[in-house]
Parts: sequence; structure tokens; C-alpha cells
Amino acid sequence: MVNPNYLSILHHFIEPYKQDSNVIGIFLVWSYAYGNPHKNSDLDVYIITQTGHTRTKWTTIKDWLEIEYFINPLSQVQKYLSEWWDKISTAHMLAHGIVLYDNSTEIQKLIDLAQQIRNSPLPNISEIDKELMKYEIDDLMKNLEDSLIVEHSINFHITQAYLINKLIQILFRSKQQYLAKKSAPYQEIIAIDKEFWRLLNDIYLQDSLTKKYQATKKLANYIEQQLWWPKSSERSITWPCIYN
Repeated sequence: MVNPNYLSILHHFIEPYKQDSNVIGIFLVWSYAYGNPHKNSDLDVYIITQTGHTRTKWTTIKDWLEIEYFINPLSQVQKYLSEWWDKISTAHMLAHGIVLYDNSTEIQKLIDLAQQIRNSPLPNISEIDKELMKYEIDDLMKNLEDSLIVEHSINFHITQAYLINKLIQILFRSKQQYLAKKSAPYQEIIAIDKEFWRLLNDIYLQDSLTKKYQATKKLANYIEQQLWWPKSSERSITWPCIYN
């Protein structure tokens, strides 16, 4: 439940947008909409316009409260919901957000589509995609090992962060689950795989590059085992070109 003082500030903030005839919908999204804010949470507002050729993302302070807001034309939101990379977080926002203003039948259509996306399981990972993922993980683990050997701490941590993010993505693909918030996935990870979370947490408890490497390798091996990837000294893959 949103603090009544926050609600007053929020409604005062959105009032000018409600007077704009081009604005057709306004949502409260993320932590305050889902009931899990913390003391540093801001108010996230998603504004949809009927027409437009630009997107806006902005942060402002209203009466000591930070408000982050996004403005997108309807066509852009529809585009987000059709593309793999963007549709998960957009669908999550619209399906679970709180509608603050609705001035078009298009808003309910967006909500219905978002709920349909959220309720549809992801397709199984194809064998080709599995192999491509494995190649990428192998390459990243090799780069991580190279950084360890030459004791290049910055390269090591940059590569490790990229690899961990990739492993999280693969975890959710393998479970046919959606990862809604890529910037703060820990609650979603715990919900679908506690062992992955334990191995991930163990990485950040280590106090040397060698131990961090070993812990990261355990996490990568765990994902390999989940997807039944056999170890082999030689690997090859052939797949269709995109363009002939």
C-alpha cells in the first residue's frame, strides 16, 4: 500500500499530464505498485501518449520525494511488447502496475496483452541455442581465466559481471521463466532456484581472485549440468545464415 502522503504528491505530479489530451494512460509501476518498496525506493510512473516520435525518461524531486517517470507513445509500447528484449519488463509493468489514469480503450488492450505474455511460458531452448550459449560461456570463462593468470583485477571483475549476467539469463530461459527486473533479480532468482542463488552468493563472499574464479566456475558448471551439456574436448555447430 502506498503511503497516503506519497499518493498526494503522486496525484499532484500527474495532474498536468491528465490535462494533456495526448496522454491516454498513466501507471504506477515497480516497487510501490507491487508492495515491496524500501526506504530508498522512488516512485516509478509510466505515461503513455496517443501519438509521438520521442521517448522520455526523467527523474525529478517533488516535495522531497524522488519520482522517476517514463513517457512513451502507444506505438512504442506496442513495439516493446513485440520484441524479446523489451517485452518482458514492459509486460511486467503493465500487468502488475496500478492504473492511475485511463482515457482510452487501448490501455486495457495493453494490459490484456501484457497479462497474456506474463502467463505464457517461454519456449524451450533449442539445441542450437544451447550450443551457442555454451560457446559464449566457454569463451567468457577462458577470458576470466586469462585475467586471473595475468592478475588484471579490473578485466577480471568486468568479465565476471558479464558472465554472471549471462548465466542468470540462461537460468531463466532454462526454467521457461521471465526475468522482469534485470537490475535487481535476486528475489526472482531465489524463487526459482535456491541452489543457483547459493552458488551466486558464494562468489561474493570470496576474498581473492583465485577463489572468485573457482566459485564462478562452479556456478557455470551448475548451469551446464542443468541443461545437460556434456563436456567434450572438441565442439562444433552449424546453423543457418540470417541473410543469403
